[in-house]
Order: sequence, then C-alpha cells, then structure tokens
Amino acid sequence: SWEQVFVAGHDWGALTAWYLCLFRPDRVKALVNLSVQFTPRNLAIKPVDLMRKAFGDDYYVCRFQ
Repeated sequence: SWEQVFVAGHDWGALTAWYLCLFRPDRVKALVNLSVQFTPRNLAIKPVDLMRKAFGDDYYVCRFQ
C-alpha cells in the first residue's frame, strides 16, 4: 500500500489536486500544478457564477453547465 503520493494536476485536474492536498494532507508528499493557481472558495458563491460574470455565457465552462 502507498502511504503518500506525488500529485500532478493540470487545468481542471489542478483544482482537484489543490483540494486533495487540503482535505488529505496526510496522503500527499508533493504537489505540482500547471495552469491554475490556488483560489480559496467562497461557499456563498458558485464558481460557475464567477466565471459567467467574468467571461460571459459563451465561456466553455458556462456553456456546458
């Protein structure tokens, strides 16, 4: 069994990787992320609403919700 892992994330995977580190720091030895910085979530606002406000309804993330 593996006690800790090295995690690499890119784009949407980077978001998942950030939260893996926050929720299970005991299982992560190191993290490398590309393209996406860590941004703390505001639980009162849905991330897609922020993207829609910044980029409009035609942004690919908003279009496929």
